[in-house]
Amino acid sequence: IASPTGGRWTGTGLSTSGLFNPTIAGAGVHRVFYQIDGQCPAKDSLNITVVPRADARIKPIGPFCLNDQARQLETYTAGGTWTGTGVSSTGIFNPASAGIGNHTITYTISGACPDSKSINVVVNSVLDATILPNGPFCVTGIPIQLKSTTAGGLWSGGPAGSNCVDSVTGIFYPSRAGVGTHSISHSFQSSCGTTDSENFTVLPRDTARILLP
Repeated sequence: IASPTGGRWTGTGLSTSGLFNPTIAGAGVHRVFYQIDGQCPAKDSLNITVVPRADARIKPIGPFCLNDQARQLETYTAGGTWTGTGVSSTGIFNPASAGIGNHTITYTISGACPDSKSINVVVNSVLDATILPNGPFCVTGIPIQLKSTTAGGLWSGGPAGSNCVDSVTGIFYPSRAGVGTHSISHSFQSSCGTTDSENFTVLPRDTARILLP
């Protein structure tokens, strides 16, 4: 608004009618002018500050395993406020604090041009492949179901080509393994999986003989 009316407006982002468009002007300080022509001309000016729009987008991250180290979340504009499960005031996300599941993390920037954005961060459980103790076995013994802390996963090991352990079920065949100590492994192939190896002993069959006097 200027007085008297009927003058000329000039400046970045300014229409001839005096309408200022921040988008056209862009961020920064802009000096605009109003001039009255004629026998007694007059001119005035003022500065208009355009603040850049905040960008609260969060860079994608994860998924995490429950035992992963804490990580710093990243954004495009600093100075905002973090909220959500497992995230600190400085934007450090701790999977162990958050727990297993899907977690909504929000970043909010206040001020003249505020913005707020959220992302979903996934924390998966750790698949513990630890093999439970068993044996020793007799070479003539029946097949035994090996067990681990967490069901599933893949089994392997024993003498090459013996197929002494079923890769899916974990059933161990002492007769196929043969007498001796054999390393058997159990593993999960996912990003949050672990691997364990244990030695299993197969004993020879005892021979019972009656000795004549």
